[in-house]
Amino acid sequence: MRFAPSLGLLTGCCALAGSFSCGPRATPPLGEVLVVVDTDALVPRLVSRLRVDAYTASQTWYASSEFELSEPDQWPTSFGVVSPTAGQSDVVLLRLRAYPDGMTRDYHGERYQARPTGGSPSATVPTPASPPGETPRLIDSSGQDVTPAEEPQPLVTIDRLVVVQTPTDSVERTTVVLRGSCLGTMADLAAVETCVDTENTLVSADALAPLSTDLGMPTSQSGTFGATTPCTLMPNPGHAAPDGTPLYDEEACVPGGAFIFGSPVEYGMYAYDGVPERVAIVEPFLMDRYEVTVGRWREAYRQGLVKDTPIANDGPLPTAEETPLNDTSFCTYSDSPLGREDYPANCFTWQQAEEFCQAAGSDLPSEVEWEYADAQVGRTYKTPYPWGGDEIVAPTCSQAVFGRGYDSSVEQGLPCVADGLGALPVEKVDSDVSIGPRLEKLAGNVAEWLSDSVDSLGSYCWMEQPLHMPTCHDPSQPNSVRGGAWSSYPLSALLWRAKRRGRQPGRHRGRPALRAPRQ
Repeated sequence: MRFAPSLGLLTGCCALAGSFSCGPRATPPLGEVLVVVDTDALVPRLVSRLRVDAYTASQTWYASSEFELSEPDQWPTSFGVVSPTAGQSDVVLLRLRAYPDGMTRDYHGERYQARPTGGSPSATVPTPASPPGETPRLIDSSGQDVTPAEEPQPLVTIDRLVVVQTPTDSVERTTVVLRGSCLGTMADLAAVETCVDTENTLVSADALAPLSTDLGMPTSQSGTFGATTPCTLMPNPGHAAPDGTPLYDEEACVPGGAFIFGSPVEYGMYAYDGVPERVAIVEPFLMDRYEVTVGRWREAYRQGLVKDTPIANDGPLPTAEETPLNDTSFCTYSDSPLGREDYPANCFTWQQAEEFCQAAGSDLPSEVEWEYADAQVGRTYKTPYPWGGDEIVAPTCSQAVFGRGYDSSVEQGLPCVADGLGALPVEKVDSDVSIGPRLEKLAGNVAEWLSDSVDSLGSYCWMEQPLHMPTCHDPSQPNSVRGGAWSSYPLSALLWRAKRRGRQPGRHRGRPALRAPRQ
């Protein structure tokens, strides 16, 4: 694979495993720089493609190529930069961008954007305007505009600028490591400034890359950034109330790691877009294995750990299909036990949920923690449901607790209404179990309060956040909820997607899923 630029010649990419063949050598011998590119980012979860763009010293764009490098043993990879004329040395500016497969946006010219600061939390961060003519453009040797239609999405890309000078008649090597800590830090092409190893920090790339006559390939660093961090926290084994009632307060230990947070499925979804997607690093944490039960809340109230109870329903749970979904008779808590101690508690406010968690020395999980635990941990790629799956298809009534209610807008009611109404006990056996550490009923039964506000991922509240444990707290916006519920419509398998975001002010039939304090 070769390109015929106006200055310099870029030869093909060669993976360590030999999946790409190098371009032919020029004859007679020309000066060449063998550019060896490695990454410490986790492959393929965070990085699976490499985009190479070459510019002259005056920033004329003359070559571009894409390479799929989705296997860890394909890193490091290499390509050659060659002088077009024997005995001539040329300076070439290379832009190397490593990113996950499919994570691209339409190209409308160079739109450099630093991490935004100082805006109203809920306001959408504007995309920089396209330059006149959507420049720079890639023009081939015949004068045709061959500019790629797409470019990597900046927030999920390691974007590195490197300046090399070709030798006159020898072959020398330079090695570039694309650091995961630079994911989401866009290079400033015009200023020739780039992230090297520190998040949100650009340094000058004007200095020439060092060259060596050693043409050997280094050992791959792939996976040293973003790999799973074992969880060494001690989970709660579970307790019972004084009368022997199980509290179902067992915890699961969730290992840490990095993943792509957000989803294009959420594009245009009201004020809480799930785009632009971004990289998030999650620390190990503890999370309740089960939904917080009526019995557990009652015991916390008895001990004086919380001052309020959920809305009490001292009557039976509904059996008539025509009962409106928002009827308080679906509330599970009662002033005295009515045989529902193993049901998930519901009908409480976000403030009550936060108080309950903090009284236990914990807190509500963040959106990043919840999505990671539900859709990513234990998997090489994100899945639509906690139990896995590759396609977004509506689950069956035996897989999760959903569709157990009546809605006048649906002629036959919701699809699982024949199996009963409302939520079910937390220990009911079904397929709604996460692939990683065993977490029950993240997809159905009752939805869950989270600690974040539900601003769009394109808002200042989210765009200002670092890679490490990003969160959004905006007093002007409702709080976030995740997961499906017994009243969810099947029509939208999206309601069960771990990446599906929701919001709810006031009282909501949610649960406070706990996580332990940071240790």
